[in-house]
Amino acid sequence: MNILELYQRDGHQGKREASTNGGTWGGHCPHCGGRDRFRIQPFFSGSNWHEGGRWSCNRCYPRWSDAPGYLMVFHRMTYPDACRELGIEPKRRQEFQAAPLAPRPAWKPEDAAPPPSTWQKKATDFVACGEKNLWSEAGAEAKAYLKSRGLSRNFIKFARLGWNPETQFDDYSVWGLPPERNEKGNPRKVWLAPGIVIPVFGGDGQLLRVKIRRSEPDSKPKYIAIAGGAATSFMVLGDAAAVVVVEAELDALLLYQEAGDLATMIATGSAQFKPSAEAFARLKKAPAVLVALDAEQSGYEAWKWWRDNLSNTRFCPVPVGKDPTEAHQKGIDLRAWVGACVL
Repeated sequence: MNILELYQRDGHQGKREASTNGGTWGGHCPHCGGRDRFRIQPFFSGSNWHEGGRWSCNRCYPRWSDAPGYLMVFHRMTYPDACRELGIEPKRRQEFQAAPLAPRPAWKPEDAAPPPSTWQKKATDFVACGEKNLWSEAGAEAKAYLKSRGLSRNFIKFARLGWNPETQFDDYSVWGLPPERNEKGNPRKVWLAPGIVIPVFGGDGQLLRVKIRRSEPDSKPKYIAIAGGAATSFMVLGDAAAVVVVEAELDALLLYQEAGDLATMIATGSAQFKPSAEAFARLKKAPAVLVALDAEQSGYEAWKWWRDNLSNTRFCPVPVGKDPTEAHQKGIDLRAWVGACVL
C-alpha cells in the first residue's frame, strides 16, 4: 500500500499536480489542515526509502518521510507496528524515526462556497431522475435496501433519495466545472456511479452536494461525491438545541426519523471533514454536541479535533456496531440512545 492509498483510506482526496518522480499529488494536511500544503510522491523510490513513496507538509512536516513514517506520525504507531501494517520488512530503525510535527496552527473555519449554477441545475435534474427511478419497478432492490436500514417509505421520500441504475461519465464542462486532468494526463470526467443517490441541501433548500452509495459488490470507495459539489457542506437535519454528529448521511437520516425532536442530526460526510463557518457558529451555540462518528480508527482519530475545538462536545459512540444503522439492525433503540446522550 503506497502513501496515496493510505491518505485516501483516511478519507482525504489528493489531486495530481506534477509528473516528476513518478507523479506528485497535493492535498490538505491531516495534521494542520492547510490546503495544498501536503505533498505525496507515491511512486518515488530510493535506496534509503521503503517502497510506497514519500510525503511531506510544507508547514508542519517539511522533511520527506515514507509510508511507515506516515503511520507513525498520523496514526501514532511504532515503527515495527507500521511495518507490520504495511507488510514490509523493517530497515535499520534509526533511519526511520519520525520527526516531531510542528505545532498545529489554530484552526479557522472557512465559508462554504455553493456550487456553480450550471452544476446545481444538472445535479437537480440528476436527483429528480434518481427519485423517479427509485419509485419505479427498477428501483425495487434499492428500496428494499433502504428499508433494511430502517428508513420508512415516507422518510425516503422526505429525504428525496434516489437510484441511479447505470454508470455515466460526463465532461466537466457539462456541469459548469473547469477542466482537470487525472494522473495519466487525461481529462477528468464527472462520474455518476450506479447506486443510491443522496442529495444534501442547505437551509434555504439549495442543493449543495450529491453522494452516491455504490451498488457494486465490495466496491471501494463505498461512497462517492459527484465532482463540483460543496464537498464539506454538512447535512443538517432539524432545529433542536442539542446536536448529534455522525459521518454518513443515511445514518443522520435514520436518527432524524427516530429522534429528530430530541436533537439536530448532522452528517459530516467523512470523519476528516470540518464544519464551515456557518455550521461551526451553530455548533458553538448548542448546549451539547454529541459526537458519534463511526466506531473505527478514523472516527476515534477525528474525535480529537472535535474535543480540541469545541468545548461543548461529548464522545458518544453507538453502544453496538460501527454506526447508528448497524446499532439499529442489532436491536438498539436509537431514540432511547439519543435521549440518554442528550441528558
